Amino acid sequence: MLNVPREPGRRRALKATAAAELVRVWIDDAVELLAGMPASCSLDEADAGALGRMAVASNVGRSREGIRQVRRVAIAALARARQAEAACR
Repeated sequence: MLNVPREPGRRRALKATAAAELVRVWIDDAVELLAGMPASCSLDEADAGALGRMAVASNVGRSREGIRQVRRVAIAALARARQAEAACR
């Protein structure tokens, strides 16, 4: 994982060259993480077609149960939006 400092800005007593090296390491870590991802954006996911809960869970780093809960909340939000839209007509 990326070793992100807790506070923004340069760390105290960190030489400018050390800060540059730290940023280089962060960039290398980010590139490595991206290279290991099966998809790097939602468009890649959409191109793959329909996915089951296990595939979605694996791609987003959540459990199957977590995906089920997100799905339930999303369906409820869509239902509320449809009701609000119908009330405006």
